[in-house]
Amino acid sequence: MKIQKVQILKDDRICIQVIQEKNGKEEEITLKSDLEPAEGFHPAVDALKSHACEIMEFVKGDETKTTITAVTFKETGDLNARGAQIVFNRVLARSDAPVKITTPLKFMDKPAEDSPDSVLFSKACIAALKKLLTEAEEYYNGNGLEQDMFTNTDDDEGAAEKEPE
Repeated sequence: MKIQKVQILKDDRICIQVIQEKNGKEEEITLKSDLEPAEGFHPAVDALKSHACEIMEFVKGDETKTTITAVTFKETGDLNARGAQIVFNRVLARSDAPVKITTPLKFMDKPAEDSPDSVLFSKACIAALKKLLTEAEEYYNGNGLEQDMFTNTDDDEGAAEKEPE
């Protein structure tokens, strides 16, 4: 299983998109749930605020104006390196609505032998991204939730949805 995207939706639901191999074919699956994740999930998301602001060259300390809304993961390059883009909303002083910003694609591993270091995330950001991946995988697998999200009950309200795309 490869996580492609971790997203916090406007209604605070969590959406995780994965690619799974099934019968020799890759299948994209989307999980949307409003069930509470384990305690480490939201801190793992919030830990990316300072890194997103640093990548976008904002003033240090401005992460209080930032809300992470998604992280998209990609595998690319000669070495099939894993990269990511962090998507966040930024509150502006003279605007009623936040602006949506996506960081440039950066990598956790060098995508090619001759790639410059500027394409890489900082070591601290890589650690934060790996923590988010671990938390998202646990959430996807049903660990740390209020209830078992894959148990079919008569009351489907609040139940998670897994749907192939």
